[in-house]
Amino acid sequence: MRARVGLVSALAVGCIALPPAGAGQPEWVETQAVEPGTMTIVDGSPSGDALAATGGHVSHSTDFGVTWQALSPLTSPPGSGANSQVYVADASANLWYAGTGDGVSTSTNKGLTWRTAPEPNFRRPAGARPMESINTLAALKGSTIALVGWNDGYELNSCAYTSPRTPITTTRDGGRTWSTAYLPVRSGMVLSGRWLDRAHAAVSVVEFQWEPFKNSSSCGVNGTGVAVSVWLTSDGGRHWRRGLRLPAGWASAAWADPHTVVAVVESDAVARVYRSRNAGKSFDQDPRVLYSNPAEIGGFPSLDVATKGRAWVGAVVAGMFRTDDAGVTWTHELSPADGAFYGVSDFTAMNADRAVMGGPTALITRLGTAPVGTPPVRPATTGGIAAVVNSGAWHVVFPTAGPIQATIRLG
Repeated sequence: MRARVGLVSALAVGCIALPPAGAGQPEWVETQAVEPGTMTIVDGSPSGDALAATGGHVSHSTDFGVTWQALSPLTSPPGSGANSQVYVADASANLWYAGTGDGVSTSTNKGLTWRTAPEPNFRRPAGARPMESINTLAALKGSTIALVGWNDGYELNSCAYTSPRTPITTTRDGGRTWSTAYLPVRSGMVLSGRWLDRAHAAVSVVEFQWEPFKNSSSCGVNGTGVAVSVWLTSDGGRHWRRGLRLPAGWASAAWADPHTVVAVVESDAVARVYRSRNAGKSFDQDPRVLYSNPAEIGGFPSLDVATKGRAWVGAVVAGMFRTDDAGVTWTHELSPADGAFYGVSDFTAMNADRAVMGGPTALITRLGTAPVGTPPVRPATTGGIAAVVNSGAWHVVFPTAGPIQATIRLG
């Protein structure tokens, strides 16, 4: 599963269902309301089984996200609750992973009971107290394989410190045993984990510059994001290599096939699509712009591949984009002009036609089919303006066609 950090809850102005789509057309509909402004994590499998975690509340669907049923608080993952952020991964209908705080649990009976996974034993100085946290959780569909990305730190002599490396743990036996690999990044934030098969996975990492501080009441470190990078494994997580590194921003990446990697990297509110056709050894030098947002409004892109060619990217304000050729060309399948959403916490593709998006006020499910090259059905609009959003900090105007044309800073 994937983490989204620092979402723009001010733009959560509500979700509405789209009008019925024509035969064979894609249709995105609101299926479950969530508390406004809450980060929502979603994951689903080709069987139609899906999980959604909104804060500490976990819901389950067996019909590709059309209907949802909340798990009982008595059977929810250990550590979940109203004040907890839960990361979920739906490996199959019979194996769920959940990450809460600094621990991972698994369930093999649809959440009735949970088994706590062994605690990681990361490298730290003698006497240090662990301060790690989970930032992403991803499972390979139809398997017992999963990975967890960590932000690692520790406390020593009442002062907080960062780890010189960033750990990623993987399991191949349903969470009974785990192995650890270390990225040469100082306490990075691992985001957007995706598996292709038993060997290939991709993650993105926000890299920080850490500065120590000390005052009369406390001591520790402050971090500032200075880069975002894409890391790849082709041996099931035993070793990772950095395929792409760009200035501070956000990224989401995935293998389309064992030779093709697609990454959407956002920097300064402009997102570009980077493609590699040699297994991540090199990427396009002239990446196309996928979207641009008003300054200071991050899109936090979430990319997932459904088939070798078909994938989607969801982003705050920018909308939902679909590719049918592994990132060469894109269709703007859902936009703020459709009135469907103004933000996305997370996104999962279950097959070539079905997907679930965690929005700021609702779960939104993709229904219907979309043959390759089929343009989406859009509601009728009048005049040149399709939508206007007052976020409290920005007045944003969305035209019926083309990029955002006017933004006004408020206050």
